[in-house]
Amino acid sequence: MLYVDCDSHILPEDAFDEVAPEFRARGPRLVADEKGVRVVYEARQKNIPDYARHIPNPFNPRPRVPGDDPAQRVADMAMSKFDRQVLVPNNGPFYYDVDPAMALSVCRSYNNSLGRIVKKFPGKFFGLVTLPLQAPGLAVQELDRAVRDLGLHAPVCYTSVNDKDIDVD
Repeated sequence: MLYVDCDSHILPEDAFDEVAPEFRARGPRLVADEKGVRVVYEARQKNIPDYARHIPNPFNPRPRVPGDDPAQRVADMAMSKFDRQVLVPNNGPFYYDVDPAMALSVCRSYNNSLGRIVKKFPGKFFGLVTLPLQAPGLAVQELDRAVRDLGLHAPVCYTSVNDKDIDVD
């Protein structure tokens, strides 16, 4: 019998290292300080309502946890008797309210990061693909690339979409 841990969010340190240069200033990045690590994503800030800007988030910043290190995950899985683990993208950077080209670049960078983990630890992880769902054509292209070229397994879709966010042409 195969034992699979199916709820294991991950935010690799290199998740946003390959975001295209034209999007770096406004795209997501990890910022660390004495309190922990948080994702800063300027392009998404304009879409946060004023009333929500001051609501405390107990998970941001969060301590950098050893579980974000794939080698530590493999060791923890062995100790916990799990054979494999599903790598679930951290949802914060992947809402569908930014420019489709930026979203594609962010998703590609993150998917590349998960692809490296899956290849480095064969047979240990199932990687879920994150997609720019505000642009269905780009989403299909990225899903195909991530599965065929990176060895990832299936898409993950978050539920922050409403009709005005999706271009259906």
